[in-house]
Amino acid sequence: MWHTGYHETIFKRAELEDTWTQLSEGTTPFDAPKLAALMLRYDTELGLTPMAAAKLHYAFIDEPEPPKAVDDDKSNVTSMRERLRGMRE
Repeated sequence: MWHTGYHETIFKRAELEDTWTQLSEGTTPFDAPKLAALMLRYDTELGLTPMAAAKLHYAFIDEPEPPKAVDDDKSNVTSMRERLRGMRE
C-alpha cells in the first residue's frame, strides 16, 4: 500500500506509538503533549488524518464484491441429451 519512500516514516511512527504505550503504562513522567504533537505530524505526513487525506486527494472506497457463483438451479443448464443431439446435426 505504501511507497517504499514512506517506510522510514512509518517505522518511526510505529516506534513513537510503542514509546507512548510504554511511557503511559509506567510511572516515569514524560512530556505527553510533545510526543502527541510529533505523532500527529507523522499522521499528517502519511495522510492518516481526515484533512491530510483530503489534501492528498485520497479516496476511500468499499472493496468490490467478489463475483457470484453460478446458481445451483438446474433450469439454465442444457441437458446432456440436448448437447449430444447438437453434435449429431
